[in-house]
Amino acid sequence: MQKRLVVDRVITEEISTAVTTRKCTRLPIGRMCHPDVKIEKRQITKTVQVQDQNARQRLDEAYKSLQALSLKAVATQADRVKLEDVRNLIRTVMAPLISALVLASSLYVILSSKYKAESEKWAFGSIGTIVGFWLKGP
Repeated sequence: MQKRLVVDRVITEEISTAVTTRKCTRLPIGRMCHPDVKIEKRQITKTVQVQDQNARQRLDEAYKSLQALSLKAVATQADRVKLEDVRNLIRTVMAPLISALVLASSLYVILSSKYKAESEKWAFGSIGTIVGFWLKGP
């Protein structure tokens, strides 16, 4: 990813350089030479590596969206934990409550003499099922 962030950019700079030449003149007593200095301006082109701003911006946007998704995932996990607490509460309350209701209705059918033997069979069956459920463990 780092390679995609760096691009080559050509920069042109203008620099001043001193050019020294030797200038000689003829005099009656001989030759006389002296340095002749001229300032020349030259254009220099060089290639430098710089960050690609478009790629950097796309990466920053992707990073921000990942952070938002991460925060959303944390919030969802917290909601899931709350939902698990509610499920556990329902399991711990509803199983004994339903067992007690079915057991009470079965005992009423068995102990009262209003119902026939057919009705007592499902009552005994339901009591056996409840006992088996609680002996096995929820």
